[in-house]
Amino acid sequence: MAKRKAKGSVLVIGGGVAGMESAIQCAQLGFKVFLLDQAPSIGGHMSQLDKTFPTNDCAMCILSPRMHEVKSQGNIRLLTYCRVEAIQGSAGNFSVAIRKLPRFVDEDKCIGCGTCTEKCPVKIPDLFNLGLNQTKAIHQLYPQAVPAVPIIEKDFCRYFLKGKCRICEKLCPTKAVDFNQSDDLLMLNVGAIINATGFSTFDPERIADYNYGLSPDILTSLEFERLLSPTGPSGGELIRLSDGKVPRKLAFVQCVGSRDVTLNRPYCSEICCLISFKQAMLALDRGGLDEIAIFYIDRRAQEKEGEEYLVRLDKEERVRFIKGKVARIFPDENGSLVLDYSDLEGGFQTFRADMVVLAVGIEAKKGAASGLMDLEADPWGFVNTREFNLESSRPGIFVCGGARRPKSIPGTVLDSDAAVSDVCSLLGLPLRKDQGRERGELIAPQDVRLGVFVCRCGTNIASVVNTAEVVEFARSLPGVVWAQENLFSCSSDATKEMAKTVREKGITRLLVASCTPRTHLPIFQDVMKQAGMNPGFVSMANIREQCAWVHKKDPEKATEKAKSLVKAAVGKISGSRALSFLTSPIVKRALVLGGGVSGMTAAVTMAEQNIDVVLVEKTDHLGGRSLHSLEDFRTGHFEVHFNKLVDQVLNHPRITVYLNATLEAFSGSAGNFTSRVRVVGKQGEKEVDLNYGALIIAIGARTLNPCGLYGYGEMDAVCTQAELERELKAELDNRNWGHDFPGNYVRPSGAYFETTLSRIRHLCMIQCVGSRSDERPYCSRVCCTRAVNHAVILKTLYPHMNITILYRDIRTYGFNELLYQEAREKGVVFIKYDPENPPAVSPVRLGKQKAVSIEVKNKGYGSSATCEDPVLCLTVDRLVLSEATLPTDDHETLARLLKLPLSASGFFMEKHLKLGPAETQLEGVYVCGQAHYPKTVSESVIHAKAVSAKALALLSQDVKVRFAPTVSVNTGRCVRCLTCVRVCPYEVPVFRAGEIFIDKLKCQGCGICVAECPNKAIEPDIIADSQVVKELELLVR
Repeated sequence: MAKRKAKGSVLVIGGGVAGMESAIQCAQLGFKVFLLDQAPSIGGHMSQLDKTFPTNDCAMCILSPRMHEVKSQGNIRLLTYCRVEAIQGSAGNFSVAIRKLPRFVDEDKCIGCGTCTEKCPVKIPDLFNLGLNQTKAIHQLYPQAVPAVPIIEKDFCRYFLKGKCRICEKLCPTKAVDFNQSDDLLMLNVGAIINATGFSTFDPERIADYNYGLSPDILTSLEFERLLSPTGPSGGELIRLSDGKVPRKLAFVQCVGSRDVTLNRPYCSEICCLISFKQAMLALDRGGLDEIAIFYIDRRAQEKEGEEYLVRLDKEERVRFIKGKVARIFPDENGSLVLDYSDLEGGFQTFRADMVVLAVGIEAKKGAASGLMDLEADPWGFVNTREFNLESSRPGIFVCGGARRPKSIPGTVLDSDAAVSDVCSLLGLPLRKDQGRERGELIAPQDVRLGVFVCRCGTNIASVVNTAEVVEFARSLPGVVWAQENLFSCSSDATKEMAKTVREKGITRLLVASCTPRTHLPIFQDVMKQAGMNPGFVSMANIREQCAWVHKKDPEKATEKAKSLVKAAVGKISGSRALSFLTSPIVKRALVLGGGVSGMTAAVTMAEQNIDVVLVEKTDHLGGRSLHSLEDFRTGHFEVHFNKLVDQVLNHPRITVYLNATLEAFSGSAGNFTSRVRVVGKQGEKEVDLNYGALIIAIGARTLNPCGLYGYGEMDAVCTQAELERELKAELDNRNWGHDFPGNYVRPSGAYFETTLSRIRHLCMIQCVGSRSDERPYCSRVCCTRAVNHAVILKTLYPHMNITILYRDIRTYGFNELLYQEAREKGVVFIKYDPENPPAVSPVRLGKQKAVSIEVKNKGYGSSATCEDPVLCLTVDRLVLSEATLPTDDHETLARLLKLPLSASGFFMEKHLKLGPAETQLEGVYVCGQAHYPKTVSESVIHAKAVSAKALALLSQDVKVRFAPTVSVNTGRCVRCLTCVRVCPYEVPVFRAGEIFIDKLKCQGCGICVAECPNKAIEPDIIADSQVVKELELLVR
């Protein structure tokens, strides 16, 4: 295959969240993508989750739209039940041998009817449910699997073992079962490879004292997740597997296989604490529990909205957090599980539970680095990548997600998009052959033939709502020609069958009674498009959130309410109109707000793909807070990267930089925005008008001025971490760092700056200053790592210095845990304080020197107090406050200008907390770095690259095409009162040449102008007054 052709294709190995995100993003950029997974279906670990933190949304309901997108994306070829046999070649032109294993079911013929599984006589352990129950020898991996095609387990099938049976072959209506299938060898030529192979979980059998496997009521966190799931072994009921009884006492044991040097797992797995917090909350909702005990080392809730979730759990009277290490778990003679643990005083205590959940850590998947890909790995098997780049040691092979290190779902998504950005840097953007192509010829029939599909959603809906009764009710409604029940309406086999039914039954209006249209409406709109219909003829009745969830204790009323919602939706959809087909040219220019490391990274990444970039920075210099970062103090790689980045921004021919500049005006829509920027220069002020296609918000964050807290501003010996960081950086400059410490980086020597660090004998740090409080309930996420990093630098510079850190929870998540371990080894003392009794400080003198006296409640935190317990007294030369990270002063101003929502903590809100962390609610506007939430420098770089990949997917097109709900103005009824101009939050209506003009590309279809127009001159293109009338008429009948 020619090299030029290879450059337009990418192989993504792994079909979990990371692999799917990478594949979709590559496909949207125009690459031909091969998405390979060893499993029979894509979905990865997320498909096994019941709910997701912090909203407790159904995990599959979030994941299904993404899987549907993979299946329907024309640029993606799905290769499931396959494995890589060989990789040859080099970056830009790899030859990859793929072995496709036999399913013994023809994927093209199978219609997913399930007859084969139902009739198969052989039961086997269900590996998707981790062996907690049984499935059949021929089975689909899970109900919503993509592809929705079963496999025959050859090692269990009677025909392969004894030469008999073949009942599945006899009963298959499409003759899809094929016992003659064999391995198939495929050869691919690709320009780049993305390793998204994911992770494994720690095997708790390695800890003999926990007796995992001895009792069926000792479960791993993933097994417990399956137990809670409606498609799990108990149908979502929380019961003991040993006797089927509801547990009264439940225990969670944290850090099983994490933060444990004796098991060679010294790192933190990052997600385990939040998983346990979520599972504890879900277990409480199931009912029957009297007590939940969570045994922890540190409560790590550093993710966005994590601390707020923990606070909610903390208020639950039935939940008890116990700081201590569980030494042994064993069943007693009564069937209870006994947990022996050490408390904070060093003594041993006992807790009895009916069920124990082991929060197992994340491990590198075997072979993720070694073997065929031959990649460098860290000591624990995770794949190493280059500094500030996701390319592995083998050029052309990139790594993302759990294959690289422990990651949360949002972190995995950002990793995946950033890997795609690096692929673009290698291969360049492909020529788009499908630019602006959409099915504008879709028909819009006027006759009303309604099809109603009621979703059981496993047991999410059906455990409360009598869905069969709702189906029968729907059949009696006017205009309904077809009604049926689906197990999962969003599954690939269900959507395929729905499109077929629409065509065969002549359905012209589609109503799906299931979950929220916010995530699932596009799936069912695509069903109508597949059937040749305009997607405007689709509606949804949300019977999950509005019925099953809120009325779960009253199934009868929930069912009646579901009927009412369906009835109302039938009235509404009967008068629906076609969605408008809109096209507009795309301006191939991006505007980046913020000149810190995130903004500069985004600007350079896009400029390298021949996109013009305008970078607007409010201050008179580039760099932001990263100017003073000591995050990478050992090697200085970031300093080198930073200097190179600044040079690229200032000298790149496609980047225009405006310093001392602010955004003053904003309008337009995705692909075609206009703004006015005010620039203050030596020659005075000027205004610059800009036209661009994408906007990236990278305005960073600021740190709290803790004036009045712990003596700051009143005592000279009290400073912040930011001030200490500047002093440390000056000291390192003075010492010419590379001469005194390991590493090869030497900072440029400047003017000598005298510091007082060498005179400090005892230094103390106080964590969570201004964070995790009533005023700011969120965790600032990076403070613990920053403080520990500074402590390690100080102990390296001044081994004699005594350092004490007063903390609530040390949150050095992920590989930052290794820094925490190093700090303890160097002698840094960590003392936990109670936030209800925070440390008290007062000024004292040590001879002629000003010092600080600190008193901290010492209940249960050691016995080294110098005065009468339980108060520990410290006298220190320097007190350093780990101040909170706050949104900038510009967050609110910019949010108002762009009409974007902020989170409760004041940072910009993402499109979706799990799967859309790089996008905002407004298409074409993206957010990255600390403008989104506190992040480390390396995380901010990854976020910026992820945002760049999203923006490039838009800007690489020539034309923007979409179906969209908009409004129209009836000029005959309009009296030019300008009410619409005043009330529109998006500033869409404009008064021009004596008429009201609506830019349909900019219109968001919110309907506010329709409601406010006093003369009813504005009409929605999709929801007319007549529809609302019909909706109400049916409801009151």
